[in-house]
Amino acid sequence: MSDLLHLNFGVRIDQPGQIETDFHTTKDWRADSRKPLTTREYIMDAVFTVGLEGDRTELEQHRKALLNPAFPLFLGRRSCPPSGPIVLDIVDTNLSDALEQTDWQASRWFRRKQGPSVTLSIVRDAMLSEEADEIISDIPVSFDPTDRIYERRAAVIRSVQKDNVDSRRKRIEAAVEQDPLSVLEDL
Repeated sequence: MSDLLHLNFGVRIDQPGQIETDFHTTKDWRADSRKPLTTREYIMDAVFTVGLEGDRTELEQHRKALLNPAFPLFLGRRSCPPSGPIVLDIVDTNLSDALEQTDWQASRWFRRKQGPSVTLSIVRDAMLSEEADEIISDIPVSFDPTDRIYERRAAVIRSVQKDNVDSRRKRIEAAVEQDPLSVLEDL
């Protein structure tokens, strides 16, 4: 993980998804032991466009590793493999522009439910010249389960407008605008 920490990081929320809560019990085979009960929350049906900014050679190495993983990739649980492409492309622009210019990656069923124009949120590392909108404690320092430690990073929150050619709403609005009796007005 430490080799990723110097890269600039950003996420565009293409499809927010919904939070699902999963209830877990585990079996402890020792006599007189309690079964640990836990709940875990997962984001279902979400789509995120993630961007990394750094040295192109290093980005190519990370791209190759993602396309040829040593172990199966999953998101939170092994039963939740990614359903879309993990790697889109490496582009020659800054992180902010890349997240704004990349095509909208939401599922077709989701795009059809949205209006003809959508606003997507972008959360990315703040540049030194920018004022932070939020301070996030998520840079891992220690993975010790009894004492996890995270450092802070400054983030900015932006948004971008995208046209939605798959929107059903514009067809519905066009159908509502039709007036079949308008042909009788001149009679």
